[in-house]
Order: sequence, then structure tokens, then C-alpha cells
Amino acid sequence: MILLDAVYIHNYGGKSILDLLIRFLNDKNLIDSFYFLLDSRYKNSLNIGSRFKYLNASEKERRNFYKKNKLYFSRILCIANVPPPIKIKSPVLIYFHNDLLINYNEANFGLKSKLLFYLKFNYIRFKSQETYHWFVQTEIMKKKIFDKGFIKEDKIKIFPIYDIKIPSPAQKEKNTFLYVSNSMPHKNLKNLILAFVDISQKINFEIKLNLTSLKKDFINIDFERHKNLKIFWHGEIEKNKLETIYKRCEFLIYPSLKESFGLPLIEAIQHNCKILASDLPYVYEIIEPSLVFNPNCYKDISKTINFALHSRQLKESKIKIKNKLPEMINYINNIKK
Repeated sequence: MILLDAVYIHNYGGKSILDLLIRFLNDKNLIDSFYFLLDSRYKNSLNIGSRFKYLNASEKERRNFYKKNKLYFSRILCIANVPPPIKIKSPVLIYFHNDLLINYNEANFGLKSKLLFYLKFNYIRFKSQETYHWFVQTEIMKKKIFDKGFIKEDKIKIFPIYDIKIPSPAQKEKNTFLYVSNSMPHKNLKNLILAFVDISQKINFEIKLNLTSLKKDFINIDFERHKNLKIFWHGEIEKNKLETIYKRCEFLIYPSLKESFGLPLIEAIQHNCKILASDLPYVYEIIEPSLVFNPNCYKDISKTINFALHSRQLKESKIKIKNKLPEMINYINNIKK
């Protein structure tokens, strides 16, 4: 029996990874080989079999579970960045997918948030063992975590995970944009909003911006004054509703300053969107965008939007990275130590 420890995962990118894992295990009839340790906030409609337990997001509860059950599992896969709370002799694999834990000083956060990231990462370092295996999604993340000096290079494997889809053809709405993420500071949503406000004052036609965030985060901006800009605030939405919006939108715009992967970039290309993205290494690691911009300058983002709106032959965006979920599960099943 393999323990899949997903305590602390309940939304955003981590939830996407967990949902994909569960769906894959069901498709391959492997679900009964896993026991799921889940965050009590995690909700889905997927089959997780009969072997699972919900915990509050607490190291105390997690530690109690491991102490009682550590001999029951032949392997342990932690997919919420954090190693087991006690030392484990059987093979342990940690899926690390949070860039902010490594580069908290470079993120646009306050002192309190940076301190929390610092404490979390040093807890991860403290709980790591030389025998543990680490999974990341890109070469960039492998280098970043290796440079921290507590994991041997041969213990870090690269396994990108995303859903492979061939969507049905859909009619795109002209001059429609989509932003898929939350409003955390490193997502750079404020600069994006300022860029769209700026471009709306320079054009004489309507553009539409779809946001998976909430208007309350930007109550100080008077959107009603900008008649050429129509914004749809969707908030956090279900996957099937998001796919409907992907199909409708002509462009995905992605101004994030930091990503461990950037799943919406891949999802958007699968739905035939053209990508306008930050001119940063994480983007080029996984896709070839149609256009890039300086994410720290809203004027440059605005200029790029303007070019996309008026270009007659904008190049298609392409996925460069391969989904390696099957290889990852095979690695887990065959690992000795």
C-alpha cells in the first residue's frame, strides 16, 4: 500500500496536481493501491476508493497519523512539498511545487509572509533525509532546489504533470482575454489591471477581460469610467466552467513574476488560445508564447496587448514540455530505496 499524503492541498495548482493524480489512478485501475491522507478543506467529485482519511491542516495531526501507521505503507508520496513529520525507513518521495518556499525574499510580500515562508522552508529542510527522493516539474525548479544544498542531484527527478486534452473546435470571441490565477502579490494582477485600463483609453472598440479573481481585491479602481473595457470577475471556478471560458477567449495573458510550473499556459494552448506572457525563464521552460512583455512595467504590458489586438498574423503558441505522470507513477511503483 502506498500512502499519498496531500495534507495542505485544497486549492489552486496543488489541487490540480492532486485531481490529475486521482483521475490517472482511476483510469489505470490503480486507485486501490493507494491510501489518501487529505486536507479536510479538499473537495472533489472524483473516486478515491475506500482508503482515505481527512485531517485538519496541522503537523500535530499529521504526526499522530504517521506514528500510528508508518509500518503499514511500503512507500510514501507527499505532494504538498513537506516531507513526513517523522523519520521514515521505507521509500519517501516528495513532490515539490512551490517556488515561493525557495525564493521568498524575491517575492513581493510583506515581512510577515516572508517570515512564514522562511520558517516553512527551513522546516522542510530539517525534516528531509538523504534517502528521500524529490520530484519537481522543470529543470529550473530542479536547479533552484539543488542550489539550496540539502538534496543530492541524483535524488531530484523531473516529472511535469498536466492533463492531455484535445478540445473540440470552438468559436473565439474577438478581442477577448483571460487571466487564470489568484490575486496574490507575485501573480502581478495589479499591473495587469493597470495595463488594461491604460489600453482602454487608447482604442475605440471594446475589449473583454475574464479574471478568475474577485473584484473586491481592486475596489480602489474605477472600472466604470473605462467604457472600452469590460471585465468579468469569475472568482475561483470549477474546471468545466473554466474550460468553457478558455474555448471562448482569444488570448491568455499571464503576468506572473514567479511560477514553479504555470499550468494555465499549457491549458490555454490546448484550447487554442494565443499566449501573452511575462518575459521570464519559467515561461520559456514549458511553452513558446505568442508575445512576451516586461511584467514589472504595466505600460509594456499595455503595449503588448495593443500589438496583439492589431496584429493580423500573430504566431501560434506551442507546448514544449511533455506530461510525465505515467513515468512518475512507474518510478514510484518500482523504487527500492
